Amino acid sequence: MNSIYRFSLLALLALSLLTITTACKNDGSSATGASTVDHSEKPLGHLLERYLKAYPDELTAISQNEKDSAILVAMEAYNAGRYEEAIDLFPNNARSLEQAGYIQLYHGISQLMANKNFDAFNTFQRIQSSMGKAFEISNWYLVMNYVEFNNVYEARQKLEKIVADGAYPTEEAKALLKDLPKKE
Repeated sequence: MNSIYRFSLLALLALSLLTITTACKNDGSSATGASTVDHSEKPLGHLLERYLKAYPDELTAISQNEKDSAILVAMEAYNAGRYEEAIDLFPNNARSLEQAGYIQLYHGISQLMANKNFDAFNTFQRIQSSMGKAFEISNWYLVMNYVEFNNVYEARQKLEKIVADGAYPTEEAKALLKDLPKKE
């Protein structure tokens, strides 16, 4: 009985060590928490390296109320390139539909920059046209998701709509349309 107890204890200890090692494994982030995602191994990775950039901060300007302190803290992390940290800081509430759209936008961009592509895709899908400019901007980042997923057809569809509407960012959308493979 004593040897079974020791074996069980050793097995439990080994399992705990494995769990801790896995949880603490380096995820490729820099010391500041900024995401350093390498897209070069993906089929369209060179396009992501060229076109995927964080959107400038417009949320802080519309969030100067003392009730918006959580938003300001999240945007501080976002602006510093600490996207993993920012993801957890964005609140689930807003004072207006416009502010809600921007919160979702920056939350989704943070997810995309932190290589949480499926989460980002779902976040961008929740942004509605009634949320104003955030919806227009989110379409560009949905294109980045499609490129990340190697879905050239959907990326082209969104890019053509962006160009036709003269929406954000028209010139980059035209350039990316030229850079995308013709058939995929």
